[in-house]
This record gives sequence, structure tokens and C-alpha cells, in this order.
Amino acid sequence: DRLSIVTFHDSAEVAFKMRKMDDDGKKSALKTLDSLDPLNSTNLWDGLRVGLDEIKSTKLEGRISALFLLTDGEPNV
Repeated sequence: DRLSIVTFHDSAEVAFKMRKMDDDGKKSALKTLDSLDPLNSTNLWDGLRVGLDEIKSTKLEGRISALFLLTDGEPNV
């Protein structure tokens, strides 16, 4: 499996580029998650856009892609 992490607040950005979840990848992903802090707004739509762009740019033929959108449920941008 592969994982990418996109954060979104006033705008969205890729915090963790798509990477294979071997032992090193898992450690790096956990380190990225531990470094995240809540910030300003909830630009839900920009998070969705950047997440979909990250999936499209990876080009994993023959694999099923999924996007999990985790939010407080109150977009305000």
C-alpha cells in the first residue's frame, strides 16, 4: 500500500508525498502525523482538490485508489 497526507487550513498542501508503506515509510508517516498541529481555517474543498491531484499524479495503474477526508465537519473557507 501507499499513503500520502494532505493538510488543509487556509489552503491545502501535501505534508507527506505518496510513498510505499514499508517500515521506513510507516515511520516517516507517523513522524509527519506527530508534527501536525491545528491551524486557522478549514478549507475543506482545497483539501479535497489537492488530495485528488495527489492521487492523479501518482499513476498507480492496476491499483484501486481511495481518499479519506478527515475533518471537523465545519468548512469555513
